[in-house]
Amino acid sequence: MKFLSPKFLSHIFHRAKPPTTREPIKGTPVDRFERCRWCLGESFYEGPSGGASQNTTCATCGARYNIGLIPGGPILLDILSEPTDKSYIIKPTEKT
Repeated sequence: MKFLSPKFLSHIFHRAKPPTTREPIKGTPVDRFERCRWCLGESFYEGPSGGASQNTTCATCGARYNIGLIPGGPILLDILSEPTDKSYIIKPTEKT
């Protein structure tokens, strides 16, 4: 059995840095998924996944989402259900 040096392993598993300049992507803008749409929570439970999509459930209000996992960050593909606990919904304030 041959011992693989850390230097060799780091070369194999090296993560490439993203390019510094990129041409703009033309098409429909994507909706980034960063927090819950109803309660603004940032904690989620993982659900079933397939391919590049992942079902998630908000840990605070119970809203369910289908998100796409892409290199630039997760994007919202579909809202599967509304919150199960309506007490956490943040109501927009009216500007006067």
